[in-house]
Amino acid sequence: MLIILRNLALKTYVTALIAAPTMTLGANPQYTVTDLGYGKATAINASGQVVGEYYAGGFIESDGVRTDSFSLWSAITGINDAGTIVGNAFDGGLLYSNGTVTSLNPGNASFANGINDSTEVVGAFVNEGVYHAFLYSGGKYTDLGGLTLGGGEALNINNLGQIVGWSYASNGFQHAFLYSGGVMQDLGTLGSGYSVATHINNLGQVVGYSPPPQGGDEHAFLYSNGSMQDLGTFGGTFSVADSINDQGQIVGGAATADEELHAFLDTPAGMVDLNNLIDPNSGWTLREAMGINNAREIVGYGINGTGAEDAFLLTPIPTPGASAIGMGLVALLALPRKRSEACHRGSDIENLP
Repeated sequence: MLIILRNLALKTYVTALIAAPTMTLGANPQYTVTDLGYGKATAINASGQVVGEYYAGGFIESDGVRTDSFSLWSAITGINDAGTIVGNAFDGGLLYSNGTVTSLNPGNASFANGINDSTEVVGAFVNEGVYHAFLYSGGKYTDLGGLTLGGGEALNINNLGQIVGWSYASNGFQHAFLYSGGVMQDLGTLGSGYSVATHINNLGQVVGYSPPPQGGDEHAFLYSNGSMQDLGTFGGTFSVADSINDQGQIVGGAATADEELHAFLDTPAGMVDLNNLIDPNSGWTLREAMGINNAREIVGYGINGTGAEDAFLLTPIPTPGASAIGMGLVALLALPRKRSEACHRGSDIENLP
């Protein structure tokens, strides 16, 4: 029997360029926080345009102005540097470009999850109860096939046309895949059960989540140079990586020792709680960081000072000497990544129709 596992809590679905002093607990704030209103911010492009979802639909925030869509979108999942967006309606995936909405639904239902700067879109369509990963490019659909047992979902695509997502492996569980040059590669797991690849940068580095060898809850991972690395947690039992930029900076959410979800930024210097990089008097608890661009702007969701769950934008605060520190970025990215001790948390299991 094929089964699909999804973490329902997490998948509704550096600064001064990562110099060590900026990662110190209690340091001066490294980011300002902008409240984007109700919902979750899911992606940000090079221009700082933000997209996301909320209880009644999707939204886009541009130049400080938020536009909500109550009737068309149920969620907006991606935006490229030209401002073209993809997302989902209640009856399938959608592409919005230059004032035109295109339905992306080659099956009985569909999901549009990611878009690159060539306006290539990836997602999944459902046919006779089976998920099929697809690529939409130039008005044509390509079924990406699958791993050993087939099926799957494409979640992200980079500007080289490399695609990541999940498909069913021989053990009946979903495994993270990398699709490149017409070939789908199984990226394996952290050591047990399943894995899902959520994002890929333009260097081919992949992030996602998978349970560690002892099983249990998923941990955020980085897949690079043929190896999958556990990014650990903040002392709790689970974590998930949502996005990675071209500097290798990763964002997501991780559990603290009391199992509270906190947004993280992970660099070659290690994982840091983003709540320690903002003004402690801001009133915010940042829950999950879901997108990061090459300007190190970060989006996600958290609890603001009034107790509301809102989308946020983190903007780096310029620091003296940032240019000189940035010159050492290439060397720093080559360092081994430091990891915290692995823990885990269970997932919900649904029978695939």
